[in-house]
Amino acid sequence: MIKSNLLMYFIDREKILAAGPNLTLMNEVAIQRDEYALQIECVYTAPKYRGKGLSSKLIEEHIKQRQAEGMTFNKVQVILLKNNVSAQKVYAKAGFAIREEKKSSNRAILALLPCDTKVLMQKELNS
Repeated sequence: MIKSNLLMYFIDREKILAAGPNLTLMNEVAIQRDEYALQIECVYTAPKYRGKGLSSKLIEEHIKQRQAEGMTFNKVQVILLKNNVSAQKVYAKAGFAIREEKKSSNRAILALLPCDTKVLMQKELNS
């Protein structure tokens, strides 16, 4: 309730209503995140440092730090656009596999995203 009131206060009603069709489109490719899974939003490595395994090391260190803080989870997830092949390769090398894929049947989604499909990649952890 508070979030919606804040949105209505800062964004005028017409813009919110105009966003409705886009929200419907985005919902077609929305992937629900699992409860009790560690979520990674993104990992970025500057071009001159790529190919050295740094992304995998960052992911592993992030997992270790969260576990050291007492967080309990048995899997790690990330959501990507399907056409981000280089990121998929990085996550695959770090032990992730594609678990879910959602594709929009409406070509208008390409006005909002550079690809019509999202994928959820997941890494299972030994308990």
